[in-house]
Amino acid sequence: MPVRPYFCGMGKRQRRYRAAELAQQAAALVGREADLVTRQGTAWHGRITAVGPASIEWIDLRHHRKTLPLSELEEVVIDWPHPH
Repeated sequence: MPVRPYFCGMGKRQRRYRAAELAQQAAALVGREADLVTRQGTAWHGRITAVGPASIEWIDLRHHRKTLPLSELEEVVIDWPHPH
C-alpha cells in the first residue's frame, strides 16, 4: 500500500475576507468560528454573531460579546472543510 504524504489529509482550507466583502458574505459568515485581524495586527478569535454595514459582532471563547467597526478590520479568516 502506498504511503500518502502528510499534507493530503489535513482537510481544511482557509478563506480570507476583506472588510469590503463582508456585507456580501454576511449570511455565510454568521455562526462560523473565525479569526478577526485588525489593521493594527491584533487577532481576535470567536463565533461571528452579526455583520452590519459598519461593524461586525462576535462572541469570544469566554462568552464575551465584542463589536469592531469595519474601518478597523483588515480581514476575517475562516477554516472551511475540504470538499472531498
